[in-house]
Amino acid sequence: MRCHYAYFFALLLAGCKTPNFGITTDTADACADEACLDAGDADAAPIPTPTCSDALKNGDETDVDCGGSCAPCSVNQHCASGADCSTQVCTDVCQPANCSDGVRNGSESAVDCGGSCAGCAVGASCNTGSDCASGSCGKGTCLSAKCSDSVQNGDETDVDCGGSCGPCTTKQGCIKAADCDSLSCVSKHCAAPSCSDGIQNGSETDLDCGGSCAPCMSGQTCAAVADCSTAICKSGYCLPKTATGGMLLRTGWTATASASTTNSTPADALDASLTTRWSSGTAQVVGMYYELDMQKPQIFFSFALDSADSPGDAPALFDVYLSLDGTFTTPALTAQSGMPTTIVTFPNAQIARYIKIVLTNDKSSNWWGIREFTVSY
Repeated sequence: MRCHYAYFFALLLAGCKTPNFGITTDTADACADEACLDAGDADAAPIPTPTCSDALKNGDETDVDCGGSCAPCSVNQHCASGADCSTQVCTDVCQPANCSDGVRNGSESAVDCGGSCAGCAVGASCNTGSDCASGSCGKGTCLSAKCSDSVQNGDETDVDCGGSCGPCTTKQGCIKAADCDSLSCVSKHCAAPSCSDGIQNGSETDLDCGGSCAPCMSGQTCAAVADCSTAICKSGYCLPKTATGGMLLRTGWTATASASTTNSTPADALDASLTTRWSSGTAQVVGMYYELDMQKPQIFFSFALDSADSPGDAPALFDVYLSLDGTFTTPALTAQSGMPTTIVTFPNAQIARYIKIVLTNDKSSNWWGIREFTVSY
């Protein structure tokens, strides 16, 4: 008999030993011999070549129809290396993808980041902004956070605002007051400015006054006369209409002068003592000066120079300069004459931090001296 039908089980044969399926031993042996020795028999069926779709584990496959030169295997199928697995992770069998396996797999856009994992760092591959820690993906690469990328990223508290970006507007997210243009962060959202929130915001020129709020009081800042209850706005401050005659406290005030003696310094004219005085220590000449620093802007109408203990030391002739920042340009008053007690009165309220008196005439017979320098509002 012919036995080529036995090759149906060819891949199960080893050494041409045929399993006995009702075939007598003699017949089986004859078939085995014929299969092994009669290779040129035209009726003999060839042994099938392994393929990646024959439902058998064969060739270099690590599991049925996968691994080796076939497609990668799925999770829990056998493998020899990461290359045998769709997840690229092999520990005897293919392992599920995770966000710390050192391999780009699963939904990741780069190794262990993007997709369902944490956002990727700047420079890593990405498919969408959600793949990036910055929320910004351009041309397949995660980009640095910017204040103009239409994404809330970096330290922003809302889209392109807050944090190190510009302040957010009303109803946008915030963490602190500085995140809001209103300087008011309530329940993590920027609140609209109001005239009673205890903050200078909106159109206000000072705390809860000026602009669209009620006018400000004297001493508060302004942008126009309408911001002031007195309708007087000068150098950015609301000023009073009339003087009260009160004297400003001199606590912390300092002074400098173009010349002094070692035992009579400029500060001696500010110590409220009639037993001390400032003296120039040299004759009065043009350009000699005494400069007062009140440490902050002060409102005043007049000041007094007391030289009554030595009347001849009163200044001969002088100009007065005022400044908010220590820069002196044009004098506020000129050609003022000195007296034993010199009182200089301005026609209206002034605002300044510095008062500088500069001599405009020589007086060779006398030093210049001031026992007390006071300022009144």
